[in-house]
Amino acid sequence: MKRVSCVLLPMLPLQILLRKKPNWSAAPVVVVDDEGPNSRITHLNTLAKKSRLRIGMRQTVARDLLPNLHTAVVLPTEV
Repeated sequence: MKRVSCVLLPMLPLQILLRKKPNWSAAPVVVVDDEGPNSRITHLNTLAKKSRLRIGMRQTVARDLLPNLHTAVVLPTEV
């Protein structure tokens, strides 16, 4: 009998980013979908959520609200 399983890891891109940048763990951190200032937030940590940032928000707006924000792209191949 063939067995199938499903695993849901909704915050995996954020976890991958924090593994690459462990010194960011005490700061607000978001994963964005592109390099440019108009990129959108796809994942964010608790500190970023508490600072009124939301998924879908543009990076420029997020940086206006939170100048010390750390942002980075996590490629699909990394996930």
